[in-house]
Amino acid sequence: MHGLESEYQGEVDFIYLDRTSEANQDIVKHYGVTYQPVFIFVAPDGTELQRWVMLDPDEVRATFDSYLAQTGN
Repeated sequence: MHGLESEYQGEVDFIYLDRTSEANQDIVKHYGVTYQPVFIFVAPDGTELQRWVMLDPDEVRATFDSYLAQTGN
């Protein structure tokens, strides 16, 4: 994930949350996170676009590139 973060710096924000932290419970409940790690790609309006449990960097790149092309970024 950190490699992808470097690759998409300035285009995609990466936010890391501890699902067991009390401070994150609203987000955890909103997205229905029941396990860790889970990777959720979220649009600026909060809409979940994609969710990964097992991370395949090529699949993530394809998803990011497709979204960025659609939004003109």
